[in-house]
Amino acid sequence: MKILPFLLCSFLALTGCVQPTRSTGFVRPGASQNKLPAGVPHRVAVFISGDLAIAGQAEEQFSTGLFELGFDVVERNQIAALTNELHLSQAGFIAPETAIQSGRLLGAAGVFVGNAVGERSATWTDTHLSMRLVDTTTGKTMWSVNAHDPRVIGVSTAIETSIIFTTKEALKALKKDIATLSAGTVSN
Repeated sequence: MKILPFLLCSFLALTGCVQPTRSTGFVRPGASQNKLPAGVPHRVAVFISGDLAIAGQAEEQFSTGLFELGFDVVERNQIAALTNELHLSQAGFIAPETAIQSGRLLGAAGVFVGNAVGERSATWTDTHLSMRLVDTTTGKTMWSVNAHDPRVIGVSTAIETSIIFTTKEALKALKKDIATLSAGTVSN
């Protein structure tokens, strides 16, 4: 009988975590999902290094989120082919200078360079995602965020789950900053 309250609480906790599947639909040539403000690079590449267990997952999720925000994202297979060809990737780490050079070679006007790390114990998990948008022409950082997802005795203490929420936080910050830039309220 003690298992019934446990199952009910587990069910209620999990139903709050489920999100409906969304599709961006097919994109017509020349059409954009959302309009980005002038001054924001539209064609970008994404390079996330760090813990191998979560960096690839964060990179894939961040790239998808960028597309939904209106960015033209250079596909991962093109990036992988270039970094392998130029021998730029060393043990899962890509230097920011190398990422900028690779972005230029791929025709990207901007490069999102990041690092994903995570740590956990039996009772807590925390993942961190540091991201910067760098202009490939000037080499200047245009935007940055440090996102993290601390979880204490949650439904899941898996680092792979935590990085999903950390990446969502980074994308939320980018979306907010783009909206602010679109409204012309960013101060320098």
